[in-house]
Amino acid sequence: MATQQDRERSLWHIGTGAEDYFLLPRGALRANDRPIEWSEDGAQRAVASWWLDGVARMQLLMILMRFGAFDLGDEAAQRRRLTQLLQSGVLVALRRAHDPLPQTESDDDDDDDHGGGTGPRPPEKTWIEVELVTAAGQPFANRRVRLELPDGTAVERTTDAQGLCRADGIDPGTCKVTLLDVDKVAWRPA
Repeated sequence: MATQQDRERSLWHIGTGAEDYFLLPRGALRANDRPIEWSEDGAQRAVASWWLDGVARMQLLMILMRFGAFDLGDEAAQRRRLTQLLQSGVLVALRRAHDPLPQTESDDDDDDDHGGGTGPRPPEKTWIEVELVTAAGQPFANRRVRLELPDGTAVERTTDAQGLCRADGIDPGTCKVTLLDVDKVAWRPA
């Protein structure tokens, strides 16, 4: 059974506006998780939809690297491999719940015109973790990464020995990830 740390390391968030998903290896599922059962057509449509979003595509490419399938030659082969991973159940998808914040009696007073409320609650803080691996699945250590955060600020991090870097306490939303130490000869855009 996967530990919490293993689960967090192998969880990818794919958000394309209408729906958000978490993708993870089947071995990282918890007993109460309910993965989506994909038909071939459903998996193809999901991958095609995700592929159109630049941030989601970056996550999908990271997934392909994790499963040793990044260097497939072209985008169509990469999308086919992702579809196969989903349909076979090697890679599973969980719908991300969008639960509204619970409202309490004191929250009801915040909207009145008497000025006694504290105003709306700020959104909860979250985190982003980036894992860089080679095409062979080995950690890519000591690589600089720039993270453009949802609030517009940018931070730089360096991957550790496991190819990981992380930013905590950030606002929810989309982050842009830029690899700063990429060998331009070896890098191919998706």
